[in-house]
Amino acid sequence: MPSNILSADTSFPNLTDEQTTDQKFKVITDYLYMLLEQLRYSMGNLGLENFNETSFQQISGLIQEPIYAQLEDVDKNIASLVLEAEYFNTRLTDAEGNISSLTQTSETFRTQIQDLNGQMTSVTQSVNGIQTQIVGLDGSVTTITQTLNGLTVEDSGGTTLIRGDRIETGSLVLTGTITWDDLASDAQGEINDAMNKANSAYDLAYANQLPGYIKSTYIDSTEIRSPTIKANIFEVSATQNGNGGLYLKGMFNGQLYDMLSISYYGGDTPYITFDSPDGGYARWAFNRSEFAGNISFSQANVTGLYLRFT
Repeated sequence: MPSNILSADTSFPNLTDEQTTDQKFKVITDYLYMLLEQLRYSMGNLGLENFNETSFQQISGLIQEPIYAQLEDVDKNIASLVLEAEYFNTRLTDAEGNISSLTQTSETFRTQIQDLNGQMTSVTQSVNGIQTQIVGLDGSVTTITQTLNGLTVEDSGGTTLIRGDRIETGSLVLTGTITWDDLASDAQGEINDAMNKANSAYDLAYANQLPGYIKSTYIDSTEIRSPTIKANIFEVSATQNGNGGLYLKGMFNGQLYDMLSISYYGGDTPYITFDSPDGGYARWAFNRSEFAGNISFSQANVTGLYLRFT
C-alpha cells in the first residue's frame, strides 16, 4: 500500500555483485511498481498544503479566465464547451449532422436537439414558465407553453389555452367516450332540460299529427296537389283585377288538357264563362233541366233542335 514519498528514498534498490541479472531485474521492477503506486496516490490526494502560495495563485489565475474548449475524434464527432462568468454552453455534433446543445444562464436553462434535415425539439425553462417546441421538416411549428395563466398550445391550426376551470379554443373535437358523470352538474341540468323540451314537442306533434291521407298532399304558398279534395264549400276568390276561375284538367292520348273552364270577369257587368280552352266536346245529359232568365243563342249555331211548347 502507498505510504509517503519518503519510502521512495529509503526503498531505493541496493544492487550487489553477488546478485544475478534476474535478481537485479526483479529488484528494479518491484521498485518501479512501488513508484507507480506512490505517484497515483500522491496525484489523487493533492491538497492546498501541497502547494506554496505562489504556485497556488498561478493555478487559481488560470481557472478565473473564460474557458473555450473543443475536442474532435477521427470519426468527426465534435464536443465543444464554452464557460464564461454569465454563460455556459455545451454542444455535441456527430458526423451525420445531429446536434445536441445545452445552454444555461442565471435566468434560463435550454436544451435543444436538431438533425441534419432541420427537425428540431427544444425545452426552455425560466422563472416565468416552461416552453417546449417542435419544428417539422416542412417548417411547421408546435409550441407548448406552461405558465401561471395555464397551458397554451400553438400550431398552424390556432391557439388553445387550458386552465383549471375552462378550455379556450377555436374549435373542439372530442373522440372516445364521455360518460354522464364526466359532465358538470350545470351541464347535466341543461341537457335534461333540452331533453324534456324535445319530449314535449314530440308529444305535441304526435297528438296533432295529420291524417294519413294528408301525408300524400303537396302544399306550398301558391299550389295544392292531392288525389282527392272534399269540402262543404269550395270558394274561388277573385284576384285584384277581378279575374278568376275554376279549371278541370284531363288526360287525352297521354297528354294533359284544360277540358273545362268556369271563369269570370268583373267588368261593367259580371261575366261567367263556361268553355273548353283546349276544344273539348260537352255533353249535357240529364233527365230534366230547368232554365230561368234570358237565354240568348245569338252567337251560336243551333242544329238538331226540336221544340215543343206547352
